[in-house]
Amino acid sequence: MKHALLALAVAGGLAASPAAQAAKPNFTGTWTLDVSKSDFGPAAPPESMVMIVEHKDPAIRIKTTQKSADGEVVNDRTLSIDGKPNTNKITMVGGEAQNVTSTSKWDAAKFVTNYPVDMQGTAITFVDSWSLEGGVLKIVRNVTLPDGTFTITTVFNKK
Repeated sequence: MKHALLALAVAGGLAASPAAQAAKPNFTGTWTLDVSKSDFGPAAPPESMVMIVEHKDPAIRIKTTQKSADGEVVNDRTLSIDGKPNTNKITMVGGEAQNVTSTSKWDAAKFVTNYPVDMQGTAITFVDSWSLEGGVLKIVRNVTLPDGTFTITTVFNKK
């Protein structure tokens, strides 16, 4: 169960995504995970992850492909950028699919998405904060489990 929870925490399929507004970063592009610059905390890193992000106000579409020892997981979802709840069907690492409802908002130049999930009866909350730093996409994910919180930082380079 713990392995599944850690794999879920890394899953690109849950990666929440930002969109641009006036004077806000534009995250549109194809992004590849830089495992060597990322910090996965207690979770094992995936072999690879690619995110294709395309935003057209007021929505953003994210297609994520993640490969790991557990196989390949592909998710394609759309989020609104106006703070309203969005529900998308997400496939977790290991094959479990569920509807995930998230809310997103801007916090200065960072785009923050909050989404609770239920994994085999365990409540998990993810809060993702996206930022552009020198043309590099950085996602800081805080993962809250019933017994504590940990952070995963993923770094993506634009193709």
